[in-house]
Amino acid sequence: MALSLLGVILSTTSTASCDFVKIDSHYVAAFGINRYRPTTDDTWFFENKCEFYSADEERDEMTSYGRYFALGAILLGLVCAIMTTLSCVCCCCVYPMSRRQWKFCGAGLAAVAFLQALTLILFLSEKCSENECSFGNGSICAVLAMACWIGAGAQAYFYSEENSKNTVEALRKSRSKPRSRLGSRDTATSDDDVSL
Repeated sequence: MALSLLGVILSTTSTASCDFVKIDSHYVAAFGINRYRPTTDDTWFFENKCEFYSADEERDEMTSYGRYFALGAILLGLVCAIMTTLSCVCCCCVYPMSRRQWKFCGAGLAAVAFLQALTLILFLSEKCSENECSFGNGSICAVLAMACWIGAGAQAYFYSEENSKNTVEALRKSRSKPRSRLGSRDTATSDDDVSL
């Protein structure tokens, strides 16, 4: 649960960064998935603020693909993070996930890790084919987010069948038990009672 929430934060930070790829040329420049940092001959690298790509400015194909992969990773990761968080934290209000749903969520988080890895396609862009490129803050966040997605996916996929099964069965039994009246004292217990 915590890894998937951390993955959402890191993935969003990676997408918002304008320093995803640093271009090591005569003057250092940087660009990201949605924004870039322009440089001129008379300014230092961090003097220039990040700017969004304008509508008339042409993005290369790899930057566009990276944008789609990043958006897919954030949206699918957010859905999986919400599912796991609600199932773990609010199991009294929300019906807990079954073993099949945990496996499905684990596979979904693995797909998110794959989408996050595909955001590194920016290193195949035209700017990097003409210049030497290196990892920036955004690409480091993308790699860390990918590690979080893999960890969260493995955790969800290999979630103990015993814990998941017992949680669902206990909730079903507690909902199907007849409730006693407020004034009566029912002290008899059976071996099938499950305490939560």
